Amino acid sequence: MNILAIDTTMGACSVAIRKGDGPDQPAVHHEHKLMQRGHAEELMPMIKRVADAAGVELTGIDNIAVTSGPGTFTGVRIGISAARGLALALGCGIFAATSLRVIALGALRGFDQNTDGSGIAVAIDARRGEVYIQAFDRNAAPLSEACAERPKRAIDRINELAKDFVIVGSAVPILRETGLGSPHDLSSDTINIQPGARDLAELAAQAGRFEDHVSPLYLRAPDAKPQIGKVIARATGHRQ
Repeated sequence: MNILAIDTTMGACSVAIRKGDGPDQPAVHHEHKLMQRGHAEELMPMIKRVADAAGVELTGIDNIAVTSGPGTFTGVRIGISAARGLALALGCGIFAATSLRVIALGALRGFDQNTDGSGIAVAIDARRGEVYIQAFDRNAAPLSEACAERPKRAIDRINELAKDFVIVGSAVPILRETGLGSPHDLSSDTINIQPGARDLAELAAQAGRFEDHVSPLYLRAPDAKPQIGKVIARATGHRQ
């Protein structure tokens, strides 16, 4: 089974193709580029480059994996739209995972297997005084739903689940300043961690279940606000 995985939710554009069936050393080709904007322009050329490197035509893709959010509104829409369009064109199923779960798997790969802690919590700075938070076990299986919370409430949620999580992500300094500490392990070297399509492809291969449709995961209202009083009144008369 050939899986195309794409992520554009946060501060990177990432594409991977996982070739082959089963866990026995499948070939994975991927590209990961840090960027704050320009995902829409970068994504399709990146897919083409990774497909060429993998020696796979797009018609040879069996299924597609995509991060559903949370993340920037534009980034989430770009990834979901691309996944839907490609799935429709290729007759593929779609697998979706939260960006936080993909980050969790990537972080777990870098940890010693003997690292203390009952699980891992991913905490991302969502701006406007909020934190995106989700907790997972040591196999990156979700222990909670992804949500957006004020830092104090995010700490409460973590403590409600367990007392010794490893905390990763850009919101680690925020949670530390708010009072989160021992026995949790706050991983300062993961502050710049981003979701990666290679890890997303692995989650998709493990799941083995693909859907016909996927929806974006928005955890709060958009930052952009409509301009009030700036709309030109519609003419009611008929032109002669």
